[in-house]
Amino acid sequence: MKDEKGGFDFETALVDVLQAAGENSVVVRVLRCLVQSILFVGCFYVTQILAELPITKDTEGFDGWNIRINIDDIIQIQHHKRNTSLATVSPSVSFGFDWVFVIRLNRMGEFLSARLKVSSVFFGPETDPAFRQKITQILCGGQLILM
Repeated sequence: MKDEKGGFDFETALVDVLQAAGENSVVVRVLRCLVQSILFVGCFYVTQILAELPITKDTEGFDGWNIRINIDDIIQIQHHKRNTSLATVSPSVSFGFDWVFVIRLNRMGEFLSARLKVSSVFFGPETDPAFRQKITQILCGGQLILM
C-alpha cells in the first residue's frame, strides 16, 4: 500500500487490519481505550474538584499526555495527563498537577475497572506558601483518588 508520495500508507493499512480483526477483537477494544475522548470523564472530575481555583490548561508536548499499555494477565491502559496554570496567572498562584486515568481489561478485552487519580502536584518558585498549602490539601499532596 503506497501513499501518493510512494511511501507506505499507514492509515489505509491500519483500517484494513482493524476490519480484518473484527469490531469485537481484543486489539480493537484496546485501541478504543486510546482515543482522547475517553478522557472526558477525567477532565470533568478534575474541573469540578478545582472549580474554585485558578484555571489550568493541558500541558503541550511530551509531558502533556502520554499513554502506557501493559499486557499481562490483565491489560492495563494508563493515560497520563499534566495540567498547569495559565500563563496569565500571577506567579504567586502558579501550580500544576499530573493525573492518571487507568482502564483495566481482562485478556478477552472485557472491562474490569477504571481509576482516576491525581498523581503529583508541583508549584512555581514564587508560589505563595498559603496557596501552596491550600492546593496541597485539596489535591491530597498529589495522591487524590477521584474515582
